[in-house]
Amino acid sequence: MRCAALCLRYRRCMSFNFNAITGDCQLNDSTQQINPTSLQYAVHFSYFERSDQGLIQQEITAHTSLSTSTETPFEASSSSPIDTQSPVVTCPQDTYSYTTDVNVSVSVTWIGWPRATDDADGILGVICQDDAMTTVVSGDEYKAGNTTVTCQASDAAGNAGNCAFLISIVGSWCGQSSGSWLQIDMGRLVKLYGLIVQGRALSLFYVSSFYMSYSNDGLEWTDAKTEDNVKRKFVSGSADGDAMVPVQTASQVMICSRFIRVIPKGYTTGGMCLRLELVGCV
Repeated sequence: MRCAALCLRYRRCMSFNFNAITGDCQLNDSTQQINPTSLQYAVHFSYFERSDQGLIQQEITAHTSLSTSTETPFEASSSSPIDTQSPVVTCPQDTYSYTTDVNVSVSVTWIGWPRATDDADGILGVICQDDAMTTVVSGDEYKAGNTTVTCQASDAAGNAGNCAFLISIVGSWCGQSSGSWLQIDMGRLVKLYGLIVQGRALSLFYVSSFYMSYSNDGLEWTDAKTEDNVKRKFVSGSADGDAMVPVQTASQVMICSRFIRVIPKGYTTGGMCLRLELVGCV
């Protein structure tokens, strides 16, 4: 009932009168017990008092006229403004994480917390749900791919507001510490001309330079070197796009091997991550 919602919303309201025929309601800053001579009620009006348990209807004697006493300084009639303003809901930032196994879910901590405020009701509770309409919170696990999380809040008048943010789980290799390396077994000897190197998708984590070794059996390794026979450092650019890295030198147009190791040298703080594609032929 609108009168009940209005009375519960305003701290000054201690009781109200409601006409079930016309829909009119009058909010009172006192009670009939405190000011019995000041609160007068017309026929067809019901009287309700506010208590710790909510709103309690009181049986009273109806009078033929409404008092205009200054003891009841505020009213809400059928022409009073109705709250139609939706709450403002703020979502966390889009959140990205990674997995090295697309079959394994990843726990994701949101960047920030969902929040809702309303002009009439102040701070509200927020419920967030994923694409499957399952309630989710920060720290839950998500599968590889994109998940849209929608957060919603409603005020006492039934107005709802919402927002949405993206959780993206992407795949890439990421080293755990300095000295980590990525090894690839191509299954047979291949002629390798270059690598296409990228950082982790949708992030600022990438490998900017690396060394490379190769092997035919996975036991004996040879470092890729410059024409001056110096261990070669390959520069792979940034995370802004693909970087084509040739592996040949003036004296070696290609590498023929089964295994290669990419050993990061330079990388971004917080993320030694890369994706790569081999350029070669069998």
